[in-house]
Amino acid sequence: MKKVFLSVSAMLLVGSVAMAQNNDSKVSQTGDNNRGNVQQTGNSNDADVTQIQDGNASDVYQVGNWNDATVGQDGMDNEALIRQGSHANDATQTQTGNDNLAKIWQNDAQSSGHDEAVQTQTGDNNIALADQGTTGNRLPENPPFTDAQEAAADLVTVPFASHRSNEAYQTQDGDYNYAYASQGGEDNVSTQTQNSIGVAMDDTMINESSHYQYGDDNVATSTQTGSDLGTATLQIGTNNTDTVIQSGNGHRNVSYSNGMGNNITVGQYN
Repeated sequence: MKKVFLSVSAMLLVGSVAMAQNNDSKVSQTGDNNRGNVQQTGNSNDADVTQIQDGNASDVYQVGNWNDATVGQDGMDNEALIRQGSHANDATQTQTGNDNLAKIWQNDAQSSGHDEAVQTQTGDNNIALADQGTTGNRLPENPPFTDAQEAAADLVTVPFASHRSNEAYQTQDGDYNYAYASQGGEDNVSTQTQNSIGVAMDDTMINESSHYQYGDDNVATSTQTGSDLGTATLQIGTNNTDTVIQSGNGHRNVSYSNGMGNNITVGQYN
């Protein structure tokens, strides 16, 4: 058992111009074979990493100003990556137990910043990815989308320029959950909440969720509890809204909007 605590405050010089770049990072590790890596370039960035137990790995890369990253991991084989560009982005990751993986990118193709992503995972084989610039995530595929829908997504240029003020919230509890997000544009909101206590034995999802949003002011919400479930959402355009609530056994949903002011509401229960 070993404990490592590292606190770094850096004053950097860039080019020939002296600039006060008061970045701050705190890394605290308790256990064996943990790895914490923090790289920050810019001004007033803050990173806080806490890792407990064994085999955790965390990488935080922040470029720009006033970015904030918080990572907390507790368990086995967890992995987390936060990579932020531009300024005033906020990313929070919390993981507890089992083979979890969480990534937040918030890629900055001419980004104006102010993106926010929050991931929380507890137990089992969870994976959560955000992005909000769409270079770190895969693109929509067939299945679950049709060839025509996939082709429409292929016409979208990524990374999306410019993008800013997007919000992605992901929460997962138990079993083999998986979430996503991936947003390009401005003022998009993605909210995913998944809870499961297992059921399916084979050929299963035991929760999933996706959300791809390209454009401005789109809102996607999925809430799932129970067993297999699914959902996937692709919205291209402006002011589109998709809300999916599923609970109970089975179920699957695929939603697609391309245009302006579309509204989809799905409730499936057992």
